[in-house]
Amino acid sequence: MVANPRWSFIDWATQWSRTTGVPDAILQGPITMESLLYAYTLNIAAELAMFVEKAERAADYNQRATSVKAAVNKYCRDENGFYIDGPGVQKYSQHCQVWAVLTETAPKNTWRTIMEKALDATEWPKCSVAMAFYMFRALEMADMYERTDALWNPWRMMVKNNLTTCQENDTDARSDCHAWGSLALYELPSIILGVRPAKPGYAAVSIFPVIGYYQWAKGSVWTPRGEINVSWNRNGDDIQIDVSAPDGVETIIKKPCQGGI
Repeated sequence: MVANPRWSFIDWATQWSRTTGVPDAILQGPITMESLLYAYTLNIAAELAMFVEKAERAADYNQRATSVKAAVNKYCRDENGFYIDGPGVQKYSQHCQVWAVLTETAPKNTWRTIMEKALDATEWPKCSVAMAFYMFRALEMADMYERTDALWNPWRMMVKNNLTTCQENDTDARSDCHAWGSLALYELPSIILGVRPAKPGYAAVSIFPVIGYYQWAKGSVWTPRGEINVSWNRNGDDIQIDVSAPDGVETIIKKPCQGGI
């Protein structure tokens, strides 16, 4: 490991092996990812503050996030609209592009271009198991969920290798069973079946499948109020959804998109 003043772990990208999972831009100064993670956290904190009726605190958090994102766009965005790993460091990664979309630092009309480049630039460090959840979310936001097919390959390999837990990463196949390996536990019920809470305690649920490259899906989702069963089929542009839910649970069925939200 190359000495640096702190270990700001991001992901087990092979290109970052000498800095142990940290963009090597850190050897020249701050890294963009720290700022994007901070902005993301501030926005989530603002939502929580609003939920507990702390509007003034929420406004403060959102203002801080806005300032951070403005600084990232000023110092860490190149002339083509892509995000570099550190101010003045002309290195790129999937990670910065993903988080620029997740935080809405990047303008919405650039999300698809950014994510297409992130997926297709073979020389850029890639999101491994540790960051796959966030890659999926960014593709969902950019209406590109059909591109997740190949991203499931690490999990397909786990099944092929007869693993009984999810490996920590797909770079050295350690099996420490970190939570980040459990992508399917969120993706299958919440995204592919589309079952998400619409009111606290699942008093109401929204059914909003993200279709992507799938032709059909069928399954059950357990909630505190009982089991919700969903099946859907694609027939051209038409999506037929069937739902059964426990008595007293309101179901809100939203027309799904072909790619994402």
